[in-house]
Amino acid sequence: MPLGGAEQATEPLTRGSRPPRRQRALPDQYCPSFIRTVAGLNYIDVTYCKTHLGDQNEIRFLPIPTTVQETIAGKIESGIPPNVKRFAQNPNKSLNPIILYKTQGTEYFPLEKDDFMLIILTETQKAVLEKFSSEKQCIDSTHGTNQYSFNLTTIIVIDEFGEGYSAAFCISSKIDEVHMTVFLSKIKEATGYLTSNVFMSDDAPAFWNAWIKIMSPIPKFHLLCKCHIENNRRKN
Repeated sequence: MPLGGAEQATEPLTRGSRPPRRQRALPDQYCPSFIRTVAGLNYIDVTYCKTHLGDQNEIRFLPIPTTVQETIAGKIESGIPPNVKRFAQNPNKSLNPIILYKTQGTEYFPLEKDDFMLIILTETQKAVLEKFSSEKQCIDSTHGTNQYSFNLTTIIVIDEFGEGYSAAFCISSKIDEVHMTVFLSKIKEATGYLTSNVFMSDDAPAFWNAWIKIMSPIPKFHLLCKCHIENNRRKN
């Protein structure tokens, strides 16, 4: 019997019905929260239980306040969509994590005119990068995961819990040595030189060459990511 007397929904989903939430964290138990409505001729009767058990507050299930919905709708209606350029031009550096925004069709040496680059470094990322960059760092990119074929390059450090932490992001149209040099140069401007005993990347030379060109001293060890070693082994 489900906890709190709440009934477990067993009816199949129909068009327009809401999909169920993700499975609860506690096995063999169900969240007792529910809401039921009965509409009469001149009334609506509502019965509900607001107690939650075993589930989590996922962002996709949190309601957006009416005032926020109205603000967003008003901006869209007036032709003011979310604008990265406006965000990047915010003079308040503590609220502006964008340290470089280069659009296609603009000049930024040594990038080409048709190149695109967006570098993001929040204050939290900066603090983590400065604190944990001395031991191990990894840099890697995803390829062709969006309709523009832009690449996402991430600098990862190991935090105090032994977990990987994404400490800087670069979205760019290319991931050659020129682009990675610009990326690391902007990071160095924000954090200073990043020293690391161990540097990990794939077997493409762009990351390593750009790193030793911009950062100092040179890491003692250059390791290759395990997945790239496995891929190369299968190919050979």
